[in-house]
Amino acid sequence: MRPMKNDRARYLALAAVTIALGLLVNRRGQGLPAVVRDVLGDALWAAMIVWWISLLAPAARLRWRGAVALAICFIVECSQLLHLPALDAIRRTTA
Repeated sequence: MRPMKNDRARYLALAAVTIALGLLVNRRGQGLPAVVRDVLGDALWAAMIVWWISLLAPAARLRWRGAVALAICFIVECSQLLHLPALDAIRRTTA
């Protein structure tokens, strides 16, 4: 059995690389068609969620981690349909 510490380090590294790729696509992806840039950004974001879930629960089955990540992605996407003035103001800020 592999130590979970190594798994967590690997998932943290994967999350960091995925974030870097997402920022690269966002900041330097003007050469890509808009739809490709949008879909690629969403796919990288979803992959990052899988890495974070895996970092928190490295011993969990891949199917469970994927299901939790998918649920989080669905919740976030559905939450974007909610428009409250305070929430929209937060969305307009740069993190």
